[in-house]
Amino acid sequence: MPFDPLYCGLITTLICQFGVEILERWKVLHLAPVIRRRTSLEKIAEEQPVSPTRKEQIKTILLKLTRSLDEEGRFRIQRRVSVDIMTGLWEFTLLMSAVFSLIFYPDFWYKALIKMDKEAVHFWVWRQASGSIIFYYLWFLAVNRQGVFPWGTYIHHCFAIMAAALILNGTFLPHALWYGATGTSLAFMVDVLFVWRGSRNNQIKTAFFFFLNPYLFSKKEKRMGCTCGGPFFNGKKKDAMHT
Repeated sequence: MPFDPLYCGLITTLICQFGVEILERWKVLHLAPVIRRRTSLEKIAEEQPVSPTRKEQIKTILLKLTRSLDEEGRFRIQRRVSVDIMTGLWEFTLLMSAVFSLIFYPDFWYKALIKMDKEAVHFWVWRQASGSIIFYYLWFLAVNRQGVFPWGTYIHHCFAIMAAALILNGTFLPHALWYGATGTSLAFMVDVLFVWRGSRNNQIKTAFFFFLNPYLFSKKEKRMGCTCGGPFFNGKKKDAMHT
């Protein structure tokens, strides 16, 4: 084993946090989240020159692109694209570690998933990944405190932390290995879509999407009768507060 798994977890936390700080503080990217009043979002939807049905759809889109900051839902914060970027990178790294072990240590997967050999729990890549999972989910719950989180997310993350802790303690959990390799790691593709959706609706022109032609997309939005992306972030700043 190269080093203690908890060190791997600590490195994960530091990289994720510094990554978010750099992305949100780098003004060129415009990734700093914005806080808006719910009433201002509803007003934006009502001001669109479209049918009442389309206005309701725009209102729903604006609410889905934000998260409530209080129980009453009076203030809402924009989805933090920077967190999605770091989450996607972490999940992709987890996938690469699974591919690495599959190529160079195929016997581990045979012992863990076919023979159900309990000694496989001591495999160093699995332990490093478990340490990273513990610290990542703790970081994710802390960094997303800006907004009311659904209880299902808390329960899932707490179970993931407990499972990773049990693995580090020597408990053989092959189903957790399979879920981490096929579920958690492959979820980076979902975060890519989150980043894309957030960047388009936030009107972000970043280096991540320089190959896409914003002119074509803006024309498409106009044809659809939806200009909700621009007013939400680039409109009047009267009701907006940058974090």
